[in-house]
Amino acid sequence: MVFRFLAVVMTAFLLSNAAKAENISAENPFAVMKEIRLAGHTAEMSKDDGGDPMIQAKTGEFQWTVLFYNCQNAKRCKSIQFYTWFTKPKPSLKKINEWNASNRFGRAYLDKAGDPILEMDLDLDKGGISKELFVESIKIWDEITTSFSDHVHD
Repeated sequence: MVFRFLAVVMTAFLLSNAAKAENISAENPFAVMKEIRLAGHTAEMSKDDGGDPMIQAKTGEFQWTVLFYNCQNAKRCKSIQFYTWFTKPKPSLKKINEWNASNRFGRAYLDKAGDPILEMDLDLDKGGISKELFVESIKIWDEITTSFSDHVHD
């Protein structure tokens, strides 16, 4: 009976660790880059000015960046942000606010030069998120990037 109980506990432990190992976490920037590539995008690893990991990605005509946040000594990051920018056109703040008001995911604003910026944050702390949810987040990013581009170019 004790052996049976231990076998059940050990199996549950191994399965939970196996599931956790499949999660995408900001602690592993190369796994993030791999999933972006598997989703059909180009992606190259680099570093930001502070030495934290950064991924330069491209989807069709859109260039975007994955920024890593809450890092300790350029490692053990906790969250990421998908970030893209446009240099033309320069929409009004009203147009940006219209997009923000009608879109749940993503956040848009004008930078100091008046260029439109689009961001989407992902909290990957405490074990990360499943690959499936991460891939879904990439799909959402693709959709809002296209939607935002269409809106500012309208």
